[in-house]
Amino acid sequence: MARREKYPKLPNGFGNIKYLGKGRRNPYAVHPPTKGFNENGIPQTPKALCYVDTWIKGFMVLTAYKAGDHHPGYEKTLPSKDTDDLNDLAQVLLADHSRIKAFPQKIRPTCAFADEPDKKGEDK
Repeated sequence: MARREKYPKLPNGFGNIKYLGKGRRNPYAVHPPTKGFNENGIPQTPKALCYVDTWIKGFMVLTAYKAGDHHPGYEKTLPSKDTDDLNDLAQVLLADHSRIKAFPQKIRPTCAFADEPDKKGEDK
């Protein structure tokens, strides 16, 4: 029994690439990061951005999505898995990745507690 190749874990908030099973022309579904949760706190997976034939293409689509370069049909502009021109593939990936690193998103901490004035000196 042949095993599927393992791929690295993606960072939190990056999105995900799901393997849908063999026997498909495009077995990988590329989903953007989850934004909504249901009433039980379970994340609701958003609609897939696209379906691709290799995991690395899915990673390139997510990188372009995070960089703001993604548009419908973007996956069709990427080289097919039959081509061995990895230099072009690497250049596109690095260009998008450097745009993500150049403009990091500001993370605003959320706090569940309300800001209350200091009541240490008050006697009741």
